[in-house]
Amino acid sequence: MKVNKKSIGDMVNHPDHYKGTINFECIDVMETVFSKDDCRSYYLMSAWKYIWRMGLKDPNKKLEDCRKAKWYLDRFVKYFGGSEYDKYYQIYLLLKEKTSEVLADSDSENN
Repeated sequence: MKVNKKSIGDMVNHPDHYKGTINFECIDVMETVFSKDDCRSYYLMSAWKYIWRMGLKDPNKKLEDCRKAKWYLDRFVKYFGGSEYDKYYQIYLLLKEKTSEVLADSDSENN
């Protein structure tokens, strides 16, 4: 099955419905309002949610769910990094492994 990467990218990286009426993305405003620890937990919990329900809400959107999870994981690393002793980073590694498996399977199916 051929996937329209542009539409998935738009829905994953910058969906219009997250801009609201003030032309700022919700996630950017959240990062200024909430603490660093709150954001760190939110990123991991959001990734967890997308992985948990990947393909269950809509079987045709399994890859999109996986890419959304990966987006949150990438944001986690970008802003917080991590070390092997950090419990949050350990969760990140587990979730990252799952998204990598799904994306690799998708790439092999599309080639």
